[in-house]
Amino acid sequence: MPYGDQALFLRAQTFIELGGFRNDHVMVEDYELMLRLRSKGKIALSHLEVQTSARRWQARGVWKTFWINRRCIAAYHCGMETDRIAGMYRGW
Repeated sequence: MPYGDQALFLRAQTFIELGGFRNDHVMVEDYELMLRLRSKGKIALSHLEVQTSARRWQARGVWKTFWINRRCIAAYHCGMETDRIAGMYRGW
């Protein structure tokens, strides 16, 4: 499932209808928006290219970044407070 650092495009009306971003910390806001979009069947992939920053992936490495993200998502699904998820994310 895509996240904000992979470039997300949606119509303003769709964003508003889904309630926009929650006021959360660290990655949870775009992940949660993607869950709502997916539940409406509104996720599609584009073949167009976009340029995003890879600095986090380069600094931490691909596998470490991947596992940090997966742990944060698991914590989110287990009901952990977003402040604690943010603290874990920053601590890694």
